[in-house]
Amino acid sequence: MKPRSGWVTDYDVGDKADQRREGRVTRAWLPVSLGLIASGVFIAITIVNMLASGIPNEVTGTSAWDSDQPFPMIPLPSWITILVGCLPLLTTVLIWRNVDERHGPLLSNTLTHFCTVFLLLPLVFAGTYPEPSPFANGDRTWGWHWIGSVIVLVAILAMIIRRVTLRRTDVPQREPDPFTVERVDLIRKAKTNRKIRETLDERLLEVHAREAASKARTTNATETDA
Repeated sequence: MKPRSGWVTDYDVGDKADQRREGRVTRAWLPVSLGLIASGVFIAITIVNMLASGIPNEVTGTSAWDSDQPFPMIPLPSWITILVGCLPLLTTVLIWRNVDERHGPLLSNTLTHFCTVFLLLPLVFAGTYPEPSPFANGDRTWGWHWIGSVIVLVAILAMIIRRVTLRRTDVPQREPDPFTVERVDLIRKAKTNRKIRETLDERLLEVHAREAASKARTTNATETDA
């Protein structure tokens, strides 16, 4: 049997029950989207804090310029990052029963977000925003933000298990027609070939014209047979 892969859009539309599952998968990704937005806000807050404090260097005890503003100007308590760290786990739980082989690329991309943004940022924030804790970080202590990374690590392990155990789907995979393949090939080559890039519109119009002519011949042949 030919191995199947690709995005959900590479497959035909399933029955109503399958469409409802697709809707649940789409909604289940909302926590990750919110987490990415929140992470961007946390990074922006950290940059503002650093600039307002003169970019302090905790190792040398100096700063890039004089500033009377102590770090941080805007606190980032650990409970916020821990809450954001729960969002990947929530998404993993929500999509667990609804995904199949069509969602392999989606889960791989999701794992990339888990392993970079969600896993690493809490560790950075733990070292940047000290809080009372028994874990020493030089002359300061680590914040509790790192707990968010531990929660994300659980989500990563669960998502890997789900990724490698995806069930097959009865929804047939679309077979692209040769004209679609040619268009995609032209667009890809245009990214690296200047000659094709400069004439891409004309080439695509020519492919479209041949496709229309082919459909017209097929229609005429069908009417003649009838």
